[in-house]
Amino acid sequence: MKIIILGIAFLIITFTSCDSPTEIIDNTQPGRRDYVWTVDTLDPGPGNATSMFEMWGSSPTDIWLVGSGYSMKHAIWHYDGTEWKNVVPDENIACLGLWGFAQNDIWMGTNNSQIWHFDGSKWRKFGTYPYKDFDEVYIERIHGQRPDDIYAVGYAGKNNGSYTAVIMHYNGSRWKYEEFVAVEEIFGNVVVDRNTNIPIIRSLDFNSTDQRNVIYKYQNSTLTELYRGGDKISLGNIAGKAIIVIDKVGKLKDKTLYSFNGTSLVKYKDFPYMNFVGNVTGRNSNDIFCSTSEWHLGHYNGTDLKDLIQTNVSIARILLFEKDVFVWGPDVDINKDKIFHGRLD
Repeated sequence: MKIIILGIAFLIITFTSCDSPTEIIDNTQPGRRDYVWTVDTLDPGPGNATSMFEMWGSSPTDIWLVGSGYSMKHAIWHYDGTEWKNVVPDENIACLGLWGFAQNDIWMGTNNSQIWHFDGSKWRKFGTYPYKDFDEVYIERIHGQRPDDIYAVGYAGKNNGSYTAVIMHYNGSRWKYEEFVAVEEIFGNVVVDRNTNIPIIRSLDFNSTDQRNVIYKYQNSTLTELYRGGDKISLGNIAGKAIIVIDKVGKLKDKTLYSFNGTSLVKYKDFPYMNFVGNVTGRNSNDIFCSTSEWHLGHYNGTDLKDLIQTNVSIARILLFEKDVFVWGPDVDINKDKIFHGRLD
């Protein structure tokens, strides 16, 4: 189905560009690189495969990885600090967005209009949320800075192939659709900026051939374009700041990162002649992790960008803790997902 294909496309991180004059200065110490690495592979058993969509964790001993698979009972996996185990929910579901605040407060969206919650002991369906006369809702991403102020984005689709972007909000007691001027786009990612508490949304406009990559801010029921164009873009975060990655088409090694100042995008850091392709996340401006070409994990320490490991997967998410890094991505050769774990002594 066309709509499902559009949703899966957001597993691939992409980029775009804009002009901006202001650079943010951060004098933090360079991040360390002396990690000891191990790797795990999700194994759903003979005849099955995994297709994970998102990863989140409260600590290095509490990591969740969700998605789908040939068998829907392999949609949810948990890492307890020792091993990855399959967790079977009460229903067969294909999981999409995932975000949490503690070991007993985690939210998950699905591709059939549902939102689930984990209370520390069990995943329970919090509710089913149909949107107007649409047949299904794909809840692609969830993010927030407080447990009582969370946003979810995605799109609602009809069986005839039509669709519209959706935004949901949780106020501490219930999830509700936000009302805004309708756009026929796919909302694929959201980061609620730490400094402003404003959701920054990554969108794709398939009605355009050369202006399809879009970044919005959402405030007071209004979508405001921060960027629309043909260059590639991705949305990440560094220490809670929403970060937009710039890649001028045709300039593989010239990149710029932009942050959000409450009104517009401003330059965060230039990376001339540095080879990274997405998944930017960091503890601070001198401790940034990213994907580089040839499926490597890159690290910027304030001076240079260096490959830390060759992952042999298409990196989909980098999860950071004080002394731990978890890197997840699908290994397309074996139809299984791998998780690389780096640990500082």
